[in-house]
Amino acid sequence: MDPLSTLTKKGNIFLEFRLQAIKSARTVFALVIGVAVGLCGVSGYIGFLGFLLSQALVTGWVLMGSKGKLHDVLLDTSMVTYQGIFAPLLEYILVWTVAHNFVHVYT
Repeated sequence: MDPLSTLTKKGNIFLEFRLQAIKSARTVFALVIGVAVGLCGVSGYIGFLGFLLSQALVTGWVLMGSKGKLHDVLLDTSMVTYQGIFAPLLEYILVWTVAHNFVHVYT
């Protein structure tokens, strides 16, 4: 077996693990910000700004955590900035509306 192909397979596994960790962080941040925005009573298009804020926080967190060596960890900067941003959108909307209705439905 070629050692280079083994190294490439291991690199792909680590890359997939890193991308999965970033995706999980995006989902958790979206859920936390969704609850906070819902409890604050934000509605309309301004509520979607909370979602974009949560995704920007995760992107900034990953970029700062890599300390400028992002290309050693991932293949491209766009993998952090753009990939998987809208995956947790439906969870955000669900948690946002449930939290909003839980607190503000009778006011």
